[in-house]
This record gives sequence, structure tokens and C-alpha cells, in this order.
Amino acid sequence: MNRRPSGYEPDELPGCSIPQKQSMKYWAQSQGSYYLFFGCCKYMRNLKLAYDNHYHTLTKARNRGRLQLFNRENSMAKLYFRYGTVGSAKTLNLLAVAHNYQQQGKKVLLIKPALDIRFGRALIKSRAGLAKEAHMLIEEGQRIVLPTEPIDCILVDEAQFLSSEQIEDLQKIASLGGIPVICYGLRADFKSECFEGSKRLLELSDSIEEVKTTCNFCDRKAIFNLKFIDNKATKTGPQVDLGAEEKYLPACSKCYHDFLESNKELSPSKTDLSL
Repeated sequence: MNRRPSGYEPDELPGCSIPQKQSMKYWAQSQGSYYLFFGCCKYMRNLKLAYDNHYHTLTKARNRGRLQLFNRENSMAKLYFRYGTVGSAKTLNLLAVAHNYQQQGKKVLLIKPALDIRFGRALIKSRAGLAKEAHMLIEEGQRIVLPTEPIDCILVDEAQFLSSEQIEDLQKIASLGGIPVICYGLRADFKSECFEGSKRLLELSDSIEEVKTTCNFCDRKAIFNLKFIDNKATKTGPQVDLGAEEKYLPACSKCYHDFLESNKELSPSKTDLSL
């Protein structure tokens, strides 16, 4: 029972605004504390998220470096030998592989023998016109050592000109260093005899693949390199005799022996070798 004469509570009396102002003041203070508290919580949460993102970024980069080191030390990469006749787009294939690696932000080491100076001493060039600078030139008798900087793949052009010891070095880099090594080159010379480097690659490679092309004189698969001097097929001369389509053409077994045995001259239209 309300004992007050007016029947109103003190803060409900008409015209009595002091208690209401104090109540609004306390309410505003409580609301301010509420927003201040949760504002601080939100700020701390954002700060923690920023820290976590930065920490995870550093951790991811650190782990990626450790993973590369782990893969190099614990995984066994392969030595690949991709061979083909002259004009089979071996160098074009090498340049395409190099482009794919670099497109993904990976590092590629391009190697070529120093004696191959057909298109320039340090230039790896395809007959299609594409070219890249070689990062390493291998001299005669030079040993190939494991790169100290992180490398994702090693690509070797004209690998048939390397020595057996240099091929063994590449095999150790692949198996012990964990870096895939892909070698491109001829399997045999114009006498149908293996080069020293090609022979060792056939013996040591984990994967052997043929880069195929057709015979320059028919539609059969080319397996021989036919050498011409003064438009006549020949098997004379040193094994290493640098030249391009003006001297060598791809041939199938039938055409290879036909040209050598018949001693017929090469038609000028057949010297136009396109890739």
C-alpha cells in the first residue's frame, strides 16, 4: 500500500526532474562504459587478428624455406633425358619448360656446353626463333657442382656434348641434391653412333623420353641424323661438327640408307626445315 499522500513515487512527481536527470546520467555512464568496453574488445580482437596474420605469414614463409630444404635433403629428384633427331624441337621444348617454371615464380638454371656457338656463345636458341641466355656454360673438363642458391629445376641443352663425368655430376645433383635435372640432346651422331654424353645419359637417367618428329623426305618417324656436304649425304668427318639444317636433316631408316647408298643429291626444296 502506497503511504505517500500524492500516491506518486518521488521520481514520478509532475515537475520533479532532478531524480530523472540523475537516472539518465547514470544510464548514460553505464552505456558509455558498455560501448567503451566492447570497443576495446573489438580493437584488441583486430589487433590480435593483425598479429596472427603477420605471424602466420612469417611462419608460412619460414616453413616454405624449411620444406624446400627438407625436400632437397630427403626427396630424390630424377634425371631426365629427352632426346630426338635434329629439327625435333628439343630446344623449343626446353624453353617452354623454362617459361612454365618462371611463370610460377620458380627458379630455373639453364646450362649449355661452351663449345656450342652456333647461335652465340651464351645463347640457347630454337630454330623457331625463341631464345634465352644460359646461366652456366660448361667447359671441357669442368665439373658441375650442386648450386648453393635455391633452384627448382636444371635444364641442359645439347647434353650430348657433355662428358661422362659431367653427366655423373648431374645425376648426383638430382639424386643427392633433390633438384630435377632435364637434359635435351641428340642420341646419336650422323654415323648413328652414340655421343659420350648421350651414352651415359641412357645408362643413368631415371626417365628417358623421345621428342619425335617426322622424316624430312617422307611421313615416317625420323630416327637418324643425315649429314650433307655439297648436297650429298655422307658419313665422313669428325663426330662433333657443328651445324643446323644447312648440314643436317632428320631421316627415317629407309631414307637414311637410300641417300647414303644411292649417292643422289639433295633437292634444294628439302633443305627448308620448319619446326
